[in-house]
Order: sequence, then structure tokens, then C-alpha cells
Amino acid sequence: MCRVAASTRFVVVCSIALAVCTNMMGASAREEPITKKSDRTVSGVGVIDQVIVPGPEPVYRADGYTFRVSATTKVRFRDGLKALNEVGTNTLAEFDGVRIISGEIVATKVEFARLKLPKRTPGPTDLQWTTFPPGSKIDAYKGIGTAAMDLPEEDEGGWCGWYPLSQDAALQQRVRRVGLRVVPQYQRDLPDDDQAKIPFRFYVVEGTYRRSAIFCGNGLVLVPLVAVVRLTTDELLAAVLAEG
Repeated sequence: MCRVAASTRFVVVCSIALAVCTNMMGASAREEPITKKSDRTVSGVGVIDQVIVPGPEPVYRADGYTFRVSATTKVRFRDGLKALNEVGTNTLAEFDGVRIISGEIVATKVEFARLKLPKRTPGPTDLQWTTFPPGSKIDAYKGIGTAAMDLPEEDEGGWCGWYPLSQDAALQQRVRRVGLRVVPQYQRDLPDDDQAKIPFRFYVVEGTYRRSAIFCGNGLVLVPLVAVVRLTTDELLAAVLAEG
């Protein structure tokens, strides 16, 4: 039976993945609303990955959107937060608003909350390996090893099972490089023992015909070889990695 792991940071990962797609979005709130009413009302929920404009009318990015808190926005705080100056990256935001021509959302109401994260102790499986012996395999929970690892046959190729690692060093390096570019800068800057730190690792694996990224465990993103060879540009690869 293939293993399936609970995703303890689903909101965080999804927020990061969606934010990549809008990384170049502008932040101007003084524009006329777009014409179609169906396109104007937007709701979102996600972790703030960037504070674009601080101050009394701040602009944040979360859930793939850029949204502004204006003087007319109904703001609510919970889980220990009391004011806008306490809101920053890693704050959970749930908002409704109206989209203007630039793509920015002018929030009509927003709720901010602290993330309740478990205590984190960095472990050996958090490390990004750049070299490994021939015949190495990667397991979602046990990390990287050779044939000496106790890897049940029934877990091979499962969503949270184990896979043979590709021996193409250049391809592994490309996936690592593009993967780290996808991870928001604030995440890369967090100390290793910070509760909000996600230890992202990126690997090319064999033994499966899946054509999408396999994400299991905390920050582990696997990309099947059959998928990588079809992603001829870094932009296509980045989109697949962002999903994970």
C-alpha cells in the first residue's frame, strides 16, 4: 500500500506556489475598477509572503494576490494580533475585495491571524543533497540512501513512497537552481531553526511515469525524469516546481 502523508503546512505551501505566478504584479490602488462585475469581486486566503508597502494603508501579497488595506477596509485580528504594525510575512490573511485594472485587490474586509506552527528541530532529512552514490534512492521520510536502506517493495513509486534518484548531475543541478528561485526570499532568509522555515529540497527521480511534481513531507519536491525532459525552458520547470 502506498503511503499518504498529512500536509501540516498546506496553506503555507499553497500560498508559496500561487505567489510565484504573480511575482511581477504591480501595486497601484488609485485606478478605476475594471468593467465586468464578475471579474471584480475576489476572495483569498493564504500566508503573506511579501509586505509590498508598509504603513497605515499597507499592501501585501498572499494567495497569489496583491491586496491593499484601505481606510474603509473592515479589519479583524485574532490569535494574538492587535494592530497592522504586527502583520508581516508568515501572517495568515483571509480577505474579500475588489480588483482594479492593475490587478491589485482593494480589500473590503480582511482578517489577520498568527500561524500556529509546531516546534521544529532541523533533522538530517532536511538537507539538500547535491551528490549521491550510484544506485541511491530517496524516501519521503527516511531521506537518501543506497540498497542498505529498509525500503518496503510496496512503497516503491507511491505518492509518499521511495524512488530511484536520477544520476544526471546536470539535470539535478538545474532543478535545484530553478527550485530555489521559486522559493520566496523571506523563506530563504529564515534561520534553519525558525518554526516557519520550510526545508525545501528538489530532486529528479526515476521509476514513475507521472508528469507532475510529487510533493510529500515537509518541503520535499520530486520531479519525475519523464516530466523534466519535456520542460524545455526554466519557466515551464518553475511552474511545475511551484505547484509542489
